[in-house]
Amino acid sequence: MLNTGTLIMDESVNKDAREKIVDRISEDLEKLKEEVSSREPVIQKRRNFYEGNQERYTNVVGLTNKMQEGHILAVFNYIMKFVQKLHQVLTNSIPKIKIVPQDEGNEVETIRAEMVEKTISKILRDNKFWHVIFKRCGLNQIRDGDFSFDCKVIDDSIDGKHIEITPTEDLLKLLVWWDDASGSSFSAVAFRDLWTLSKIKREFGIDAQAFSDPGGGGSTQGNHLTNQYGLFATSSSSSTITPTGETKLPKGEVIDYWGYEVIKNEVKVINIIFVNREVKQFVVTDYRKIPRFIGHSFINSGRPWSSSFIDPLMDPQVELNDRTSEEGDLIRVGAHMKFLVVNMPDFDPDSVKPGSGQVIFIEGEGADFRPLINTMTPFPSEAYLTRILDHMFNIGLPKIALSAGTAPYTGRVASIVYQPIIDIVSELRIQWETVLEDLVLTIQQYLIDYFPETHAFMREHIETDENGQSYDGEPVIREVQFDWENVLPLSRSDKVVDASTLRDRHAISLYTYLEEAGFKDPSSEIKRLKKESADQELMTIMEKFSQYAPGVIKAQLDAQRKMQSAQDEQAGAGAAQVAEATGTPKSNTPILNNGQNDGRRGIPSGTGTPTGQTASLKGAVAQKTQNINAAAGV
Repeated sequence: MLNTGTLIMDESVNKDAREKIVDRISEDLEKLKEEVSSREPVIQKRRNFYEGNQERYTNVVGLTNKMQEGHILAVFNYIMKFVQKLHQVLTNSIPKIKIVPQDEGNEVETIRAEMVEKTISKILRDNKFWHVIFKRCGLNQIRDGDFSFDCKVIDDSIDGKHIEITPTEDLLKLLVWWDDASGSSFSAVAFRDLWTLSKIKREFGIDAQAFSDPGGGGSTQGNHLTNQYGLFATSSSSSTITPTGETKLPKGEVIDYWGYEVIKNEVKVINIIFVNREVKQFVVTDYRKIPRFIGHSFINSGRPWSSSFIDPLMDPQVELNDRTSEEGDLIRVGAHMKFLVVNMPDFDPDSVKPGSGQVIFIEGEGADFRPLINTMTPFPSEAYLTRILDHMFNIGLPKIALSAGTAPYTGRVASIVYQPIIDIVSELRIQWETVLEDLVLTIQQYLIDYFPETHAFMREHIETDENGQSYDGEPVIREVQFDWENVLPLSRSDKVVDASTLRDRHAISLYTYLEEAGFKDPSSEIKRLKKESADQELMTIMEKFSQYAPGVIKAQLDAQRKMQSAQDEQAGAGAAQVAEATGTPKSNTPILNNGQNDGRRGIPSGTGTPTGQTASLKGAVAQKTQNINAAAGV
């Protein structure tokens, strides 16, 4: 357990053993510089494209030529809108967390599982997990490829002993000792950051000096993006859309290290705090696992770090901006008239109206001043830009997912077009479920180890079948289930209808039915129903309503049937009167007799199309006679 406000040197480990561990970890921290250096340009590029700093990248000409004065430099930032829309779909609805009882048929065990569920929900709510941490880590997951946060038990003089969850905003400050290339486990993890001297004073009670890197790469001044290695690229204020938060406050380096060590033949989790490369805290904790959680985005097999959602969008975005810039230059040149001056050395170019264009001088016989003919055809370029845009939408999010929802799409077509975003969000949710499951199980372990007041409902309630007696077992960690909202949201009425159908067929419980119907606390509703059922006067009134309700419905249906029958009778009487007055009209359509039907067959013509001719002369005569009689009204 990390104790802030005091410096601790755990006496369970002798001084020599502590120094060996610290020396080894310090060497590992230096070795991980190379790994951080390899990640820095990749993550920085992703952030540049997200923030709109895309003028630094080009597929056509060099960076210097691209930023020449007087030329159009188009920077359309589709990537940010793609990421924001996907982030909104991912974090708009949080999953429902359900703690599964050890025995779902045991009512006491079910109640205790609900109490554990409410306790975990309170811890997440106190830490603003869903409103802050989930949203900020979700953006890191989409933009940077991975996300991380820690969950510790903190004991201080202000809030007392509590569980604290803190997100990791900058993955470049995270150093991981990976166990394998899958990114599924690690032996140690360290987070290094620059803190103001006042914060170091508050947390550790020491007066630290401003950090200065012995290697010359550090600085006594910085902002929240600066680290001791000086890895971050500098950008001008005109090329960013968000303030940097840069200050002149002196800062010190703090490294929070967590790792596994074998202490007295037991695997322990140790925590070491470095302040300006000096050890200020060495603790052998009681944690079962490292309190750091690392989640991934799109798996990149063979590498522990993941791919980002925007990686395949970068090249099309650059190509779109490059071609748009060239198109803009072409239109700008063609929109301004150029003049051709022949054998007029005394002509003053400044006399031409500013903005009209340029003057071209030619020496030759005779004097002439005329506009230069320039023909511009932007259609091929426009078609190319359209294809680039379609390509971006095809590999990113569909256009309907970025629209305002007013496009004339049918429901079926919209569902098909929405399928790519459903697939992406489903993959991201799977990664979150893995991390959230570890988090919930870890919180339950903290409740057992550090909060004995929760043991009353953490214990398993066991019922015996032999004599019917029950007793409490040891505190247990119960399984957890997650239920996400559909990516394509259903209306409340659709959910209620579906849940009612399943409830009528006895396929779901009353609790699940109320939960699907949208009640936030189904248990409270069930308790109210039980309370109402115990009220005899209320039950009598409800029974009367139940008796009267079918009769009212039946009367309404009978009235509707009688009204429909009266309308049908009235319509039939009107038709009979019309028929009686006018008589049955004769049909002018010839009717073939049986002989004609038998003898009629189609004879294929040269094109293979039946001509409808009769098969015999007698049949042809009979058909012609029938047609003449029908035409004459005989």
